[in-house]
Amino acid sequence: MAKEKKVKSFSSGISTLLGDTEELISSLEKETRGRPKTSTKVIKSSSEDGTKEGETRATFIVKKRALDKLKKIAYYDRSMIKDIVNKALELFISEYEKEMGKTIEEVLSDYEKEKKALKKEKRQNKAL
Repeated sequence: MAKEKKVKSFSSGISTLLGDTEELISSLEKETRGRPKTSTKVIKSSSEDGTKEGETRATFIVKKRALDKLKKIAYYDRSMIKDIVNKALELFISEYEKEMGKTIEEVLSDYEKEKKALKKEKRQNKAL
């Protein structure tokens, strides 16, 4: 005759201390499953999935040498590549707007006005 292995149940002792352990365990599992939420922002496109408020995901083709240097700068400064890229973009935009003497929105607005004026002028020349 083979010995039967006895399985001990400790749940009755815990239940008396904590109450309904099954409910407690299931609620803990629901809260701790998966990746923690970083924000409650409304995602407008898939490129914003997994990003913080005010951020979006973008893909660019860059020269290998520039990327290598960028990674080295980020490593040396102990910062993230995205932070270095954002800083570089902000500096570039700021310099561009200084050169133009107006914001990029104003530059584009003026461009659209000029484009409409040229179309109107072309139509008038065709009518003659």
